[in-house]
Amino acid sequence: MILTKFVKIKCHPKNIRHFKNLGYNTEYGKYIIVMVKHLTKGCHVIIEVKCDVCGMEKELEYCDYFNSITKYNFYACCEKCSAIKVKKSKENNPIQSLKKEILIDLYIEKKMTSQEVADYLNISKSKVYCNLKKYGLNRTSSDARKIWFKKYIDKNKINLEPFKDKIIDLYENQNISSNVICKEYNCSSETIVRRLKSWGIKIDQLKFRTLDTNDDKIIELYKNGLSARKISRELGYSSNTVLNRLKRNGIRVEIINPPFGCEKYNVNGIRCVGTYEKKYIENLFNNGGKLPINAERVKTIFGIYHPDFEFPDKYIEIKSTYTYDSCIGKSIGISGKLSDKQYRKIKWTGKNIKPVEIRILDKNGNLIKMELCN
Repeated sequence: MILTKFVKIKCHPKNIRHFKNLGYNTEYGKYIIVMVKHLTKGCHVIIEVKCDVCGMEKELEYCDYFNSITKYNFYACCEKCSAIKVKKSKENNPIQSLKKEILIDLYIEKKMTSQEVADYLNISKSKVYCNLKKYGLNRTSSDARKIWFKKYIDKNKINLEPFKDKIIDLYENQNISSNVICKEYNCSSETIVRRLKSWGIKIDQLKFRTLDTNDDKIIELYKNGLSARKISRELGYSSNTVLNRLKRNGIRVEIINPPFGCEKYNVNGIRCVGTYEKKYIENLFNNGGKLPINAERVKTIFGIYHPDFEFPDKYIEIKSTYTYDSCIGKSIGISGKLSDKQYRKIKWTGKNIKPVEIRILDKNGNLIKMELCN
C-alpha cells in the first residue's frame, strides 16, 4: 500500500510531455507537485509504502514498488513476506487451479489450440502448456497440424453449393476439365475435384489427357533450337508431353549445360553452344562445305566428354585462344582453377574412339591454329 499522496518532481525531457498531457503546468528544469498515481512506472522518486502482508512501513523507490505489485497486485517487504505472498497467489490464482475437465473440454473436445485456450481463459500460453503436460494431454505435432489445417480450410472454404448443378453439368456433360472450371469460380482445380467427389461424381483421371498434339510442329520447333519448355509454352502443353512426343518419334533429347556466359544458337538445324561454334557452322554453310552433326557425348576414363560437332571420321572441338589455353591447363578457366582435365578427355577420345580435330578460331571464325588428337 502507498502511504504518500503527493511528491515533488523535476521536469525533464523524459517526463515533461507525460505530465503536460495530464494537465500539469510544466516547464523544463522546474519542480512541480504531482499525485503519486500519476507517476511513470520508471520513476525513481522515494515514496512511503506499507507491506500488504505484515503491515511494516518503509521508504522505497516508486519503480521498485511498481515492479513488485505488477503481477499479483500486493506488496511484500521482505523474503518472509514474499513466501507468504507466493503462497496466497497460488491459492487465489486461477491458473494453478486449472482443472483437467476444463482442458479436456476445450483442448480435446472443442479442438482448441493452446493459444486459443490461453486467450479464452485469459492466461498465458506457457501455463496452459504446463497444465496440459501435467495431465498428459499434449497432442503430437502431426495432430496439431491436422487440426490447424482443418480450421484453415473451414475458414477459407469457398461456398460452391449454389453452383453445384452447373459445375456437375460442366464436368459431366460438357466435358470441361477442373482446370478450366476453377478459373470461373476463382478457386483451385483441387477444390473443384474435392467438391465433385463429395457430390458423388466419379473423377476420371484420363478423361482430359487425350491431347490432339501436332507431333510435326513439336519436332520442327525442336529442330529450330527451341527447348522443350519453350515449345510447351508456345503450344500450351506440359514439358513432359513435349519430351514424350519427341522420344516417341525417335528424337534424341539432349540436355546441354553450357559453360557460364555461352549462348545457344541454331544454324540450319545444328545446335551451337557459343559464338565461335556458331561462326564455324555459318562459314561452312556460306562456303558450301559439308556440315557436321551434333555429336553425342563420349564416356572416357576421365569423365563425360561433349564434343562440339561430329563428322563420320572425326570429332570437331571449337576453341578460342583463351578457352584453348584453359583447356590445356595453361591459364585459369571459368572454374577458377588450372586444369587440363578436358584436354585429357579429348586425347583419350582421339586415341580410343576416333580423331578429335581442335580448331582454334578468331572472333570472325577464321582458323588460327589446328591440332589433331589421335
